Amino acid sequence: MPFAKASLTAAAAFCALASGTEHAADGGGDLSDLILNLSRYTSWPASPARKQLTVCYAHGGAMTTNALVTDQNVSIRGLPVQWRQIATPAQIPGCMVLWLNADVRPAPRDWLAVAADQPILTLSNFADFTADGGVVGAYRVGADWRFEINLEALQRTHLNIAAAALRLSQKPKAAPGTGESR
Repeated sequence: MPFAKASLTAAAAFCALASGTEHAADGGGDLSDLILNLSRYTSWPASPARKQLTVCYAHGGAMTTNALVTDQNVSIRGLPVQWRQIATPAQIPGCMVLWLNADVRPAPRDWLAVAADQPILTLSNFADFTADGGVVGAYRVGADWRFEINLEALQRTHLNIAAAALRLSQKPKAAPGTGESR
């Protein structure tokens, strides 16, 4: 499965600068900054009925309380960002971005089956996420977030990610065992 190759050196300071937030200094919000920054470089099919960019997130309880800063007053592509926590794959309709934490149940591949072929930017830190059909697999290298993009999944969703972001994508050098977060 082909993946774009390059490296993301999105240190928390870069994320804070690019997103206009100050969460990097206190260690919180760097995941939300990553999600928002990738959303900024993504284009969705036109829809005149769209009034907001809905970022949905699901986790099994292991995500730290400051991992996502959802009270930001942010707009992307002229749309206000609305954060929505979801608990089941049935709640995916209406999501434009979907973060699935590695501890989510059922497993991310079950969520991806519901989101398949829809214009949803799917992201996760689940080790096999892109191999299972997710668009963006995120992982940590020290304090920095890095990511890989599954170009086949991206094409199926009819989304476009700017070339600048595609150049930052890279496959992890040594992936841990199946099903673990990276």
